[in-house]
Amino acid sequence: MSAVSDDRLPTLSPARAGDGLASLIAVAARFALQHPMAAQALFTALVAEGRRVSRTPDGGRLRAALADSELVRRGRLLWERSPLALLEDAPDVILPTGLREALTRSLGCGAPARAAARPQASRPLLVAEDRRP
Repeated sequence: MSAVSDDRLPTLSPARAGDGLASLIAVAARFALQHPMAAQALFTALVAEGRRVSRTPDGGRLRAALADSELVRRGRLLWERSPLALLEDAPDVILPTGLREALTRSLGCGAPARAAARPQASRPLLVAEDRRP
């Protein structure tokens, strides 16, 4: 996939069929769905570290090399069409907004039109209890 050149920067080559990129994205997407808060924290940390590295001279050269990489283009295409696209580039986000909204909609909490069409339960599913003495 990559080799280190004389100036210590990776040499990128186009992705080959069966190189595992799609499998890697699938595993990462599965992790993001199973552990969304951990995935968001990891994504935030990796983005921050990538930005720190890109401000160095070697990082700038690597960034320029990656910008023209077929492997990166293919990886980005796979990433953007997976649940990984829900991860946000925002340090204060704990649970990705897109995932939170999807969960809310699926539970009927954020879709008033769907909730109105559903028959009402005879008693509330959740009630607040007063536990004061």
